[in-house]
Amino acid sequence: MSTKTQGTDASWSQRHPRLTAVLWALPYLVFLAFPLGMIPSVESPGMIALILTLVFGVAAADIAIYIVNPTPEWGARITKKMWISHGILLALVIALGLVLVIAGASRVTSALFMTYSIAGWNVQAPRKYVVPGLAALVGWEVIAILLPIGSIDALALSYAIIALLMVLGLTLAVRRSFDNHHSEQQRQRQAISLVRERERLRFAGDLHDILGHSLTVITMKNELAQRLLSVGKIDEASEQIAQTLELSRKAKEDLRGIIAASRSLSAEEEVESARELCEQAGIEFTADIQGEIPPGPRATLAAHVIREGTANAITHAHPSTISVRLSPHEVLVENDGYSRSYSQASAGGGAGLEGLRQRSASEGEMTWGSQGNTWTLRLTFRGESA
Repeated sequence: MSTKTQGTDASWSQRHPRLTAVLWALPYLVFLAFPLGMIPSVESPGMIALILTLVFGVAAADIAIYIVNPTPEWGARITKKMWISHGILLALVIALGLVLVIAGASRVTSALFMTYSIAGWNVQAPRKYVVPGLAALVGWEVIAILLPIGSIDALALSYAIIALLMVLGLTLAVRRSFDNHHSEQQRQRQAISLVRERERLRFAGDLHDILGHSLTVITMKNELAQRLLSVGKIDEASEQIAQTLELSRKAKEDLRGIIAASRSLSAEEEVESARELCEQAGIEFTADIQGEIPPGPRATLAAHVIREGTANAITHAHPSTISVRLSPHEVLVENDGYSRSYSQASAGGGAGLEGLRQRSASEGEMTWGSQGNTWTLRLTFRGESA
């Protein structure tokens, strides 16, 4: 038996968004070749040292903003470290531009370095601050070009316009990619929450249907018994009390049945729940069922492994595919979206898998681990089921 639900591909860039942002930043460092190319024409050793210091400072600050800050900031406000890191970069960029103008460079060339701040802000700022921030930075660049200091020429101006448009276009594309990925993560989390809420409501509904009716009848019979006692009808009151006791025992048995049903799961039903969850999260799901596990402890353990493996894959990885293999001897859950950095960043206390391993120790051996981008959770049963 095999089922598939088509989903989206979790690319390397999605699994490593911060490193991807750094790689996007590196090509822009080529613009720093302009001030380095000016050095042979600068006579003052102090000016040369200042240019070199600012060039390497801008390069370091530009890379640092992508390492220090999450990419992008999803909160409603700008964090303190983002203000500081971007402020340092902006100050160094302005200082480098002024020094280059003093050294004889075109003010257009100097203003070109504002693209470092523009690119970083476009990628990292919270969404509602992107446009105001870009307007301020681009406006500053225009003012720097129009200032009556240094020289200006048409060729340099055309290069500046092309560079600005290129930076805006590329960084907007990167930002859109990150925004889409973040939306996908939100959709996956909502899918998990929906399944859990549905299970909670089912359990609550069972409790209400069974206990609500029983408690209502018990209350009515107790009230009737109290009225009968008040008028001296002891035999009739005793009969009502006896019926109340019988209803209480039945309600207790029903409650035990609900709890037992919640603990005793079906592996095949859990496969269908996992398929539905992956469908809602936009992830491809495959199931290979090679035989039925008889109802009992092993079926319940297998169901818990499928549930835990699927939830962990969606919560702590970026899978494009989750696969389940189920047989009377083994249950295996794999996903192809493992990333060490993302797994560590999103990890909880780790009690879920360890607790499940302890529960399954009497029936078999549970192992988990990664190989490349594939993460595997496996429960192998020992011998025949009792």
